[in-house]
Amino acid sequence: MKFLGLHYSQAMPSLGKPMRRLICLKLLAIGLKPNGVTFIRVLSACSRAGLVEKGLQYFESMITEHGIIPIPDHYTCIIDLLCLAGRLEEARNYINKMPCHPDVVGWATLLSSCRVHGDMEILKWATNPLIELEPQNPATYVLLSSLYAAKGKWNEVAQLRRGMRDKRVKKEPGYSWIKYKGVFSADDQLSPFLG
Repeated sequence: MKFLGLHYSQAMPSLGKPMRRLICLKLLAIGLKPNGVTFIRVLSACSRAGLVEKGLQYFESMITEHGIIPIPDHYTCIIDLLCLAGRLEEARNYINKMPCHPDVVGWATLLSSCRVHGDMEILKWATNPLIELEPQNPATYVLLSSLYAAKGKWNEVAQLRRGMRDKRVKKEPGYSWIKYKGVFSADDQLSPFLG
C-alpha cells in the first residue's frame, strides 16, 4: 500500500478511530515517511471532512515531527480548511502570520467563503490583494459584483463595473442555447425583442 493512500484514508472520518490508529501503527511499523505532497492530500481530506483541528495538528506535525518545510500549497490548504468551517476571522489572522503571501487560489478561497458566510468586512480586506495578483481576471470582479448585489450595495456594483471598463477587463459573454432567429449572447444588441 502506498503511504499517500493510507494517509488520505486516515483523514476520512468514516473509517473510525480504531481503523485510523491501526493505519498509523502499520505506517510507523514499516517505516514509511510522508512527503510534502502527502500532507497536501491529508490537509485537503481534513478540509473536506470538516476536521479542522485534526488538519491543524497534521500541519504542525508536518513541520515539527517530519521536518517538512511548508510551501504555498500547504498554506492554501490551511486557508481552505478554516474557510470551509466558516472560521474567516481565523483565516485572516492566519494569512497575516504566514511567512509568504497567499497565492491566487488562497485569496479566491477566502473571497468565495466571504460570499457563503456574508462577511463583507473580510471581503473588502481580501479584495485588493487578489486584484493585484490578477488584475485582468474578470472572475474576481464578477464574484465581487455578485456579492455586492446580493447585499444591495448598488453603488459598489457600479464602481466595480466602471473599474472593469477603465482597466479594459472583459468577461466572456454567456451564450444562450435557445435559438430564435439567430444566436444571442449576454449584452447583445441584435435581439429582436430589444426593438
